[in-house]
Amino acid sequence: MTKNNKATEAGKSIEATKAAKDRELSTPEQRVSGKLHLSEKFKTWASLFLDKSNPEYWGNATKCALKVYNTDKYNSASCIGYQNYRKLQFLGSEILEREGFSLGKLLKIGVQKMEEGSYDDWEKFMEFIGYFPRKSKGE
Repeated sequence: MTKNNKATEAGKSIEATKAAKDRELSTPEQRVSGKLHLSEKFKTWASLFLDKSNPEYWGNATKCALKVYNTDKYNSASCIGYQNYRKLQFLGSEILEREGFSLGKLLKIGVQKMEEGSYDDWEKFMEFIGYFPRKSKGE
């Protein structure tokens, strides 16, 4: 095998590993079985991230991380924001499971919403908690 082929094979292996980790993290079983550590900074970040009355920070994971984690490094804040956002998704699905809202029950709710004509909000919720894959911006 040549150097070029080895590099290509190594690159494919790394991509396959990343894809497997992404699939693994997005399964409901992973979210329910995983224990989440909720630090005070995470709780503050989540409050800021979910506060609709504060449009500067609402829904902006990076800006929230810049403020809460006292950093001026945008790349670091972006990584922290993404990690916290994923943790928030995992926490949401874990709470739903504990409250008796299994995937089957949520799908029944979705069918009911389709019949009522309010399916879009339910679909966005299912994407947020990780049961549905996110749509790309072009879709």
